[in-house]
Amino acid sequence: MHPTPATSLEIDSDIKYEVSEVLDSRVDRHFRGNKSLHYLVCWTRYEGTEEETSWISAQDLKHAQDMIRIFHHHYLSKPGPMDS
Repeated sequence: MHPTPATSLEIDSDIKYEVSEVLDSRVDRHFRGNKSLHYLVCWTRYEGTEEETSWISAQDLKHAQDMIRIFHHHYLSKPGPMDS
């Protein structure tokens, strides 16, 4: 993987997580064919735990746009915002 700068993510206006790297992307198909883009992110300070990585909705990663751009620069064939 290519290194990316860490960025913070705020969820529920209280809890902050720090994304250390975007690892993958996928488009999930939900009820009635609705699609949503998700990213597999690696969390800072969770190395070696079950919580080290998780799939997060692109909508919840609005503060990590630079990291997402870097990811797509290196992985052109991975699903991105135009695919969801």
